[in-house]
Amino acid sequence: TCDSPRCDNLVAEAHNLRLKALEQLSKTQPAIEQLNELEASLYQKIALRTEYTVKRDQLTQNLELAENELDIQLAKALVAHGELKYNDVYNIDDNIIPTFTLLPMPEKKLNSELENNENPFVRKIKISDKMKVVLRPINFSADPIESEIQPIPTTEKNTWSWNVNADSGGKYSFTVLIDALLVINGSEISRTVDKVPGQFHVNVSPYFLFTRFVSTNYQWLTAVLFIPFAGYVIGLFRKEKAGVVKPVRWLNRLKKP
Repeated sequence: TCDSPRCDNLVAEAHNLRLKALEQLSKTQPAIEQLNELEASLYQKIALRTEYTVKRDQLTQNLELAENELDIQLAKALVAHGELKYNDVYNIDDNIIPTFTLLPMPEKKLNSELENNENPFVRKIKISDKMKVVLRPINFSADPIESEIQPIPTTEKNTWSWNVNADSGGKYSFTVLIDALLVINGSEISRTVDKVPGQFHVNVSPYFLFTRFVSTNYQWLTAVLFIPFAGYVIGLFRKEKAGVVKPVRWLNRLKKP
């Protein structure tokens, strides 16, 4: 035992140190709990990343297999005589209707027909049992007339055409995308087999400019021209009736039934 004042001081100092240690521990406890939560979240993210990597690798492998299967099916696919038809120059009020046709035929016959072909819009195209043809316009609108997706018969010709609307004159470009629709592992997959570019020019006639101006600004024209003119005519009628002015021949014609 220690009964001296020095011993009492040591005991009191040890007690104070214990209290300070407990105080520091209470302050660090939330930080420790936060660290534990961050560690758990990190482990969860690592697990999710691992799962994502496995799924990504699996999808990549499936995509490669599907691409290989597409190539095999396209290699076995039929061929067709594809042709894009349209005029180079249109008037603004003409019907602009580009047309694309596909005609399946035996490959030897097709090669013979296209041997001396110099038309860039006539080409040999791989086809499947079902094809999709889409016109992609640039700075104008195009509405398909037939269905974009059509079954392909073995001998008959398929036709795709579009109503094109151009708002002003100038050159317009477009691309026709030809897609083969193939079934791989029960799912239909689209593969672009060709792209056919085209360009046409639209002329604007003075008559079209005049009629469009009138149709667009008819309210302004009515306010600026017709209403003042009508007021002028009514005023002449009143002055003639009052004897202020002499009769005007064309006014008399207006009076006749």
